[in-house]
Amino acid sequence: MQSDSKIHNWRIELREYARQEERRGRRRVYEGLDPVRTALVVIDMVPFFGETNPYVRGIVPNIGRIAGALRTAGGLVAWVLPANGAPLGSLGGEFYGPAVSGMFATTGGEGPLCGARRGSIALPACLL
Repeated sequence: MQSDSKIHNWRIELREYARQEERRGRRRVYEGLDPVRTALVVIDMVPFFGETNPYVRGIVPNIGRIAGALRTAGGLVAWVLPANGAPLGSLGGEFYGPAVSGMFATTGGEGPLCGARRGSIALPACLL
């Protein structure tokens, strides 16, 4: 795995904040969040994405930090991983090609993720 990582240089334009403030009367949708009634759903953070994409590697520490803080405050963190099988069944090789279909087929893994390390990407949290 490559060790470089990147973070997208994105921002919300001031005109968008102004539009939301005019529409809602405030900048943000919610005044606050109740951690006990809040969930962070992390979808498809699987090793082969991180091994090929420096932006995925760049976001892993942020996900870990948010997941840890939310869990400490009583919230739920759910990791959604692909099923352990080739997508589209026997047609997966035709649709994705054999290499990509094979990666998908082994991504889901088995057993609990608590403290797990899959391939080269450390998964920072477990489903609790």
